[in-house]
Amino acid sequence: MVPGIGDAVMLEPTIRAVANTCHHYAVQTKYPQLFEGMYPLVDQPPEGADVIDLGEDCPAARYESAAWPIEKSRTQLFLEEAGFFYAHQSPSLDLSPQEKEVSAEYQQTLGCQIGLATISAKYNNHLDGWRDYPYPDKLAQLLSRIGTVVWFDLQPLNSKWAEDFRGGLRQMMVRISSLSVMVAVGTALVHLAGALSIPQFCLFGPTDPQYRVAQYPNVNWLPKYEKCGRAHCWYQPCEGRFCLQTISPKQIYERVKMVLNIW
Repeated sequence: MVPGIGDAVMLEPTIRAVANTCHHYAVQTKYPQLFEGMYPLVDQPPEGADVIDLGEDCPAARYESAAWPIEKSRTQLFLEEAGFFYAHQSPSLDLSPQEKEVSAEYQQTLGCQIGLATISAKYNNHLDGWRDYPYPDKLAQLLSRIGTVVWFDLQPLNSKWAEDFRGGLRQMMVRISSLSVMVAVGTALVHLAGALSIPQFCLFGPTDPQYRVAQYPNVNWLPKYEKCGRAHCWYQPCEGRFCLQTISPKQIYERVKMVLNIW
């Protein structure tokens, strides 16, 4: 019972723990297709099984709205809420053999692919837009010098420098698994790429990457931004919302080349 795909990914270690220790339980998630074929207690719950429900009051939201400074990741919070010990577990997703074949075909056909996801999830509240990167087309233009740029968002970028991805959740996981690197703000694509072990360069403004993505392998990010002395503010009042505006497309382009060992 989590609101977004990213939270569902961060819930994966909890599902894994339940699957390994509590065989008479079932788990209900908002996005069961994320875990399709991975956990029988999600796909085909045992008959008469007790259902674990985190409830409408999300433990992560409850903690982050009350704690300062933030010192726990959502992966940790979900595990502890379910009664498990947190030992720095990393969310992990896997594909079916057929999906892995499709991913390999993308890699062989297209070579270097760069995922781009610089629009954060929108919930129609005053925090919308705080995590967005304001120069996606210019960034896509620079990244297209390196390889094929794939834009991931419900709204197309409509740029000559990028391909707009279209497909369902499992198709998106397959395409992400074929990427050479993902460039994303703090949204679901960061977590999908991280759980699929794809190298990333992440852009974080108000939220601290140390408590959002550090549990994933091969994740890189910029240090706190020089022009903003309040980063990472966790959505404290800000007149300009300018933290991500201070990062130039050129900076990101150079960092992506470093991630890919291109000089």
